[in-house]
Amino acid sequence: MAPTFRRHGAMALLTTASALVAPRPLTARPRRPMMKAAPTMGLKDTIGNIFVPPPPPPPVTVVEGAENFRLLGVPPNAEYDEVQQAVKALKEKYAGDTKRLLKIDVAKDKIAELRLRQRVSGTFGVTAEVAARDKTIGDFESQAMNRAIAKNTPKWIRKIPYMYKPFWKIDELYSNRKDRELQRAHTKTAGLYWCGFAAAATFFPGALTYIKFGAPLILVSHLAQRGQPPVPKDERGMAGAVRDPNYGDYLWSAALLTAHSMIGNFIAGFAVPFLTLLRPQQIRFVVGTGCMALGDAIWQPHMEK
Repeated sequence: MAPTFRRHGAMALLTTASALVAPRPLTARPRRPMMKAAPTMGLKDTIGNIFVPPPPPPPVTVVEGAENFRLLGVPPNAEYDEVQQAVKALKEKYAGDTKRLLKIDVAKDKIAELRLRQRVSGTFGVTAEVAARDKTIGDFESQAMNRAIAKNTPKWIRKIPYMYKPFWKIDELYSNRKDRELQRAHTKTAGLYWCGFAAAATFFPGALTYIKFGAPLILVSHLAQRGQPPVPKDERGMAGAVRDPNYGDYLWSAALLTAHSMIGNFIAGFAVPFLTLLRPQQIRFVVGTGCMALGDAIWQPHMEK
């Protein structure tokens, strides 16, 4: 019995080992279709998009204060009326919700502040109709203010800016060549007057008592004649007509030159300690008449009617 058992046990062991070692039957698998490379195909079409990076994402437009517009549900270019309507609708919708209402009010205030800052800096465009209306309103307010100021300002004060005609702006103020020549001649005469007064006060100090009364009268009379047409002359070169004086021009000339003389005396007070070769009276007279001659070349009281 023992050999038979050993023979059957060995056969069973061989059968089990052969079953484990034997290969499994092969089953047919579907093959993946291979893409044939055509002569006109490139490397990208052959191996796919393995080495080709994906296209970049579109740029994100950052809108200032976007969270506020998003909270109110309005576009970033919404007008003020649209924002007000959205705020009103949200407040009716969330009535009683204190936190939500507070956020809505904060967003509305931030949008208003943003719009004001954009309008001031010029980054927020407005339509031509709105710009024209703003300009019309601004011009009307400016004109109304100017009219109110002009109405309440005395006439003699309104005349002062028109009398300012300095000699360095003769070419800009006068388009006529003859007028420019007359203005230059007037300026030259004022300078010669001052040179004569300064020389007389320097070399003849004893005559200073008489000169200091005559110099202002001459300069006042000369300034009152500025801007008036020259007196016509006859064939002998003499005055052919008598022109009545304009006393208003003389008063203006006296007032303007008096102001210039006061300025000159103030400046002379600083120059006296340094100019030791001349007497203080001589320095004050020279500087004072110099300022008056300068005023003679700057102002023109006479105005054409």
